[in-house]
Amino acid sequence: MYNFNYLHKLSIVLAIVFSANLTYSSKSINTPLPEKSFSELTSIYPEQQITNNAQTFKQLTQALAQSTKQQDTAKVIKTLIDLGDIERFRGNFEASFDYLWTALLYAEESKNNIHMVQIKRNIGILYDIYNQDSLAFLNLNEALNISKKLCNEGKMQSMQLIPSYFSIATHYRQLKQYDLALVYLDSCVFYSLNKEKQPYTSAEKGAIYLNQGKYEPAARYIYQSFANIPATDTRFRVIVYSYLGDLHHAKQSNDSALHYYLLSLKEMEVQNTYIEFKPDLLKKISQVYHAKGNLNSAYSYLQKSLLAYDSLFSATNRRNNQLFEIKNKYKAVISEKEAFIQHQNTTIAYKNKIQQIMGIIAFLILIICIAMITFIRLRVRINKLALTQKIEADKNSVILEIKSKEIAAYTLQMIEKEQAMRDLLEVIKQASPADYTHLQQKHVKSNENLWNDFNRRFIEINHTFYATLREKHPNLSPTELKHCALIKLNLDSLEMAQILNISLQSVHTSRYRIRKKLGLGPDENLTQYIAAL
Repeated sequence: MYNFNYLHKLSIVLAIVFSANLTYSSKSINTPLPEKSFSELTSIYPEQQITNNAQTFKQLTQALAQSTKQQDTAKVIKTLIDLGDIERFRGNFEASFDYLWTALLYAEESKNNIHMVQIKRNIGILYDIYNQDSLAFLNLNEALNISKKLCNEGKMQSMQLIPSYFSIATHYRQLKQYDLALVYLDSCVFYSLNKEKQPYTSAEKGAIYLNQGKYEPAARYIYQSFANIPATDTRFRVIVYSYLGDLHHAKQSNDSALHYYLLSLKEMEVQNTYIEFKPDLLKKISQVYHAKGNLNSAYSYLQKSLLAYDSLFSATNRRNNQLFEIKNKYKAVISEKEAFIQHQNTTIAYKNKIQQIMGIIAFLILIICIAMITFIRLRVRINKLALTQKIEADKNSVILEIKSKEIAAYTLQMIEKEQAMRDLLEVIKQASPADYTHLQQKHVKSNENLWNDFNRRFIEINHTFYATLREKHPNLSPTELKHCALIKLNLDSLEMAQILNISLQSVHTSRYRIRKKLGLGPDENLTQYIAAL
């Protein structure tokens, strides 16, 4: 089973694309509108977004540095939103979250409500991807309320309410609250300039009726959506073809379903877009072939689906590669230091031999050179002591570096084991609920022991870290001190959540509170600050 529901992800994409194209259509109105963001432009011109993605990301990164230097807060916020959009299109949701949280800090400080609408809506869409229903609705609804307030104040046009209404509609469809979803979609039509051509609203209504088993209206709306796809948004055919395939599959028209699924796959590969849906699409093609009795093709596409899923969503290979890289690096360091120590031992042996020769010579000319011999011996002893101290310091440095690498590797292993344990507990929960409760309690207690072991290893390497942090910021709680220790190891939010056995939202909230307590400004990096302690 894949991590995301196929229709769920398509509805999120609909919300993004629909928001962009509605803003584009507002060009026909004489009243000036706020400057378009990158997410809107890339949805209007999908081919440009595909070909210039890396270049645009580089330009935006440079623009962020320049606007930060110039202290242009509005431009900083807009650039952060644009970077978050790019990362979301790439499927880098963690990075998108980071950009949006930073933009939120700037927007709150500058009280920029126009940008706050887009920030809250985008955060809501990301929470929807993570199936955080309450948080998703909270942010989407807040974006809608701010939009309504701006409309009442004359700072925003009423048609700019549509993206917020549409995002909430897709959210309700995922909760299977279809009546509410249709109400919000009707609001989209009400505020639209062209009430007849509504490709994105029509596609969403078609998906709702498809889920309800109402195939006749579903077909009407989906075909209507396909007929009204903007010429500037050829990528949207990927979604509509997929919906048509779902429609025919539900009606057991396997040949037609296969036709549209393959068209969707072809558009996806030709335009290199919506690649994150590829595993689910390949799985559906496999199911159709299986229903047609073509087991070889069904097996082939199922294998392709699994390979595509591993390529897109598997984090195991990345973590293993990181672990091997760490091992190789500190092995190389050990070899280098051992060679250095061997060289120093050879030097010491050579100097000891010289010292012996000097002793024999001194004995022969004891009476004449007694003062010189005493001076030379004293000097040799001092040099030997200094050299021994240097070697000992080098050894300690090597040991400290090795332990730092070991704790990093240990942390990665702990995350792997924690994920495996969660998966195992989930299996036990399904198979034997009675045993699950007992094992879950033991698992929680085991997590406490793991943290104590991790904390002991951390203190051995960073024995002054907590004392320094408490001295500078005594208002930090014990839980926040734990989070600071994990941040110092440069772990991302997802890995911190797995180690501490808490939700991803709790990690984001804790990072936000820590920044407040440390008194960091929007342009100061939390990770860099803690790493310097």
